[in-house]
Amino acid sequence: MFLAVTREELVTTFGGVTAYSRTPAEGVWTDPEGDLQQDRMVMVEVVTSTLDQAWWQPYSKRLAERFAQDVIHIRALAVELIDTRAG
Repeated sequence: MFLAVTREELVTTFGGVTAYSRTPAEGVWTDPEGDLQQDRMVMVEVVTSTLDQAWWQPYSKRLAERFAQDVIHIRALAVELIDTRAG
């Protein structure tokens, strides 16, 4: 249910979304106390022509609360489209 709400929010805001949810990825890391932690992740991708950090910062906090996470990892990558008809 939470993923469906998130998908709808992103479609409304950006006009589309891709969710890689068939097989959740597994993350493993060492916490500050040296203990091994694990988590399952779903990758969600949106494409936009500009990065609005003022929008993403509070949205990432909302997602962290929604999914009961300490932090949501959001990254921005520059993309050059080969087939310009696609964008």
